[in-house]
Amino acid sequence: MQLLQAGHFSPAEALYRQILFGNPNPHALYPLGILAQHLGQHEEAVDLIGRALAIGQPGPGQHWQLGNSLQALGRLDEATAAYKKAIALDPGFAEAHFDLGRVLSTQGQRAEADKSRRQAIQLKPELSKRPY
Repeated sequence: MQLLQAGHFSPAEALYRQILFGNPNPHALYPLGILAQHLGQHEEAVDLIGRALAIGQPGPGQHWQLGNSLQALGRLDEATAAYKKAIALDPGFAEAHFDLGRVLSTQGQRAEADKSRRQAIQLKPELSKRPY
């Protein structure tokens, strides 16, 4: 995780892939999915994060990250479901509320989108400065 957080993507990827060799592990799959996301490889990110969710004890952040890659791929119904799962696990997850609002807005569900955005800003006022 330290390599990934420090922006050392190539060594982090090599290490995660070595850990995964013959041993599917959510603690390596998820960060490898985040790395793919940072590199704009959203199909791979969805696959890796999805596999981590299937075999691990997923938290709200993992569902949120899955939603981010699904949204980037234009898979809006699936992104909506992922954001809603993140919120179900942590109703105070402001970023998940905000991003759900963005997807709902794109889908033309203005009232629900505005509700999600207001909830996000109530939880984390600095989100009001983020582009919507």
